[in-house]
Amino acid sequence: MAIILHIESATRFCSVAISRDGLVLASQSSDATYQHAQMLTTLIDQCQKSSGIALSDLEAVSVSDGPGSFTALRVGMSTAKGICFGLKIPLIGVPTLQSLAQQLKNTLEGQVIPQEVMLCPMIDARRMEVYTNLFDWDLNPLIEDTAMIIEASAFQEYFEEGKTLFFTGDGCEKCQAVITHERAIFKPMENSATAMVPFADRAFEAGQFLDLVYAEPHYLKAPNITKPKKLL
Repeated sequence: MAIILHIESATRFCSVAISRDGLVLASQSSDATYQHAQMLTTLIDQCQKSSGIALSDLEAVSVSDGPGSFTALRVGMSTAKGICFGLKIPLIGVPTLQSLAQQLKNTLEGQVIPQEVMLCPMIDARRMEVYTNLFDWDLNPLIEDTAMIIEASAFQEYFEEGKTLFFTGDGCEKCQAVITHERAIFKPMENSATAMVPFADRAFEAGQFLDLVYAEPHYLKAPNITKPKKLL
């Protein structure tokens, strides 16, 4: 186990946590939309002060490595890399959708029959599109991370198998009016750095680190870049 700084920046809000031996010592989150570049260092400083952990005490940094917002992911990865380069400590990548599924599982413990449940985190993309995956109760991914346009027939095969799907994340709200099956349950929540802790700890113990030079977020899609309009 180790002292690890966790940075979650995949969506509209960012958050930070510091853990030691798998236990969260401090966490902070921003309620400012897409202000990651301005807020991350402030949140890190607040976590240091409330936990009593200095940057020099850190043994690794974990970062949410996507999918998610292109710019938000880049800010988080750049911040994490900068700290790791400066302190000469390893960088850990945590799959965003899997850690979001962990958050959802935490809220459902003791309330459901695991064999009958599937966890479906969703991150808002564009229009009726989301980044998503399906996980069983043990957080094993059942498909690959995908960018999906949500239609009424989405996930129908799993409902027909008798599964109850729990949806979460900032992308699930816009899908609630489309996916109306009685076995579809929606529990919107924002990503939290605290859910990254178990994944980061396991990666640290296994020595599974990202290359500080070449590591890039898992974007899934290219950024939505438009040409500026010509001024008359």
